[in-house]
Amino acid sequence: MILSDQKFFGRKQELKKLVVNILLGKHTLIIGKRGIGKTTLIEHAISIIKGSTHRIDISPTALAEEFKDIRLAHKLKSAWKGEIKLIKVNLNKTKSTIFNEIIESLYAENDLVTDELIRINSDGTISIQVKNAPIIIKSITGKNYIFLFDDLDLATGQMIEFIIDLMPHATIIATTSELKHEKKFKHLYSFFEKIQLKELEKETTEKLTNYLIETYITEIDTKTKEFLKNEILRISKGNPTIIKSALQQAKSQKLIRDEDIKKLRTLEESEYINLGPFFALLLGSVTVIKILQIGLENRETYILLSIFSFLSYLTIRIFRYFFLFRPQRKK
Repeated sequence: MILSDQKFFGRKQELKKLVVNILLGKHTLIIGKRGIGKTTLIEHAISIIKGSTHRIDISPTALAEEFKDIRLAHKLKSAWKGEIKLIKVNLNKTKSTIFNEIIESLYAENDLVTDELIRINSDGTISIQVKNAPIIIKSITGKNYIFLFDDLDLATGQMIEFIIDLMPHATIIATTSELKHEKKFKHLYSFFEKIQLKELEKETTEKLTNYLIETYITEIDTKTKEFLKNEILRISKGNPTIIKSALQQAKSQKLIRDEDIKKLRTLEESEYINLGPFFALLLGSVTVIKILQIGLENRETYILLSIFSFLSYLTIRIFRYFFLFRPQRKK
């Protein structure tokens, strides 16, 4: 229940911008870390476009007044009449499967213009004899389609070409966790207006956390709620998905006690000790003992010193455990 809660917090300007871009047919790329709320933002924008919700007073009058563009009012009214259609594309599938699903969606909307290539089987399934981009483009031209591509970074070279071919005929809304530096992606990104999503501000994070706790976790006392809220604020760092996941986990527990959380935090901070310095000391000690056994006049001494220097550099350079990931054992 917590994970599927659709209550909207923050992102007011980003949501308005996305709605306006969709209405004006601007291709938009939403950039942000996983779990930051990219897909949720799109879902809210689509619900506004379809007229199924009116969040943060996004109405024809409000849009026309705020953006000084009367076209937005007319376009939103047209959208509420069902004149805008949405197709979601899962880029985690093969090209053939993606084309098949798009064509089936077009057929369901009675927009597929090449019916001779479609056969309805006796069991009600659809057999498509030809699966290619021209059929899709021909079918959507002039019909106000929005294509949603989640995780654009999964797109293959062929899918990138397909998306670029779609752009003159449909509005493309896409998401990505980070911008890639390959030439083919840079070319694709150049067609998009970009909206960057960052972590929620502290005040918004507190409002979301309070709302979820008061709505879904009502069986614990006020003191425990406050402690739980502080723990969520500490670990979430403004990421809505982390907030919801942590509270979902808390909700699934029959009993939530602050003593349990304090105990877990204590274990987290003290269960392991750093063995990195011990490894370095052991390596140095073995080398020194070996040098003393051989003698300072022996050529092997300089060879051992060189090996010791190299191994010390390798330990610090590759393992970097002294700063990031430390060799550890349980106490």
